[in-house]
Amino acid sequence: IFDGAHNPNLDAILYFINKIFPLVREKVHCDFFIAGQDKTDILKKLEIEGVRWLGCVEDLSECYNNSKIFIAPTRFSAGVPLKMIEAASFGIPIVASKIVASQLNWRDGIECLVGENPQEFAEKISLLYSDAELWNAIRKNSTERIKKEYNSEVFLESVRKAFDTTTA
Repeated sequence: IFDGAHNPNLDAILYFINKIFPLVREKVHCDFFIAGQDKTDILKKLEIEGVRWLGCVEDLSECYNNSKIFIAPTRFSAGVPLKMIEAASFGIPIVASKIVASQLNWRDGIECLVGENPQEFAEKISLLYSDAELWNAIRKNSTERIKKEYNSEVFLESVRKAFDTTTA
């Protein structure tokens, strides 16, 4: 059986549904929605209460607009966690693993909540789900960070610097 060992996204999903989600469901009645490709057919075959695979979704706006929390339980990766940035831009507070929070240099309790093991991850989800004040604070801080670091002026300056041959 393919276990997601060479696919960070599939590994994160399997880790979440097998280790974290059962702990979350002990405290909070919520559902977990998965959007994206499944070239392995593993997600198509899932039959776990509260877990729903949506398949490929052309426009994620509706998913974001109907979600309370975005989770990023990634255990290994390279690059920028773009879905985390996108979710935050929609105003969705995030519970993330330490690795993806550190890739963005986001701080636990400020721009997101960080869970380092299944119990802590589940606890942070439960806390964020039930604490409106915390939910609003994380939402506000992550949205402000997105506006500051991912606006068009910052992007254009980065492109300009990348192609500036006078500093090389």
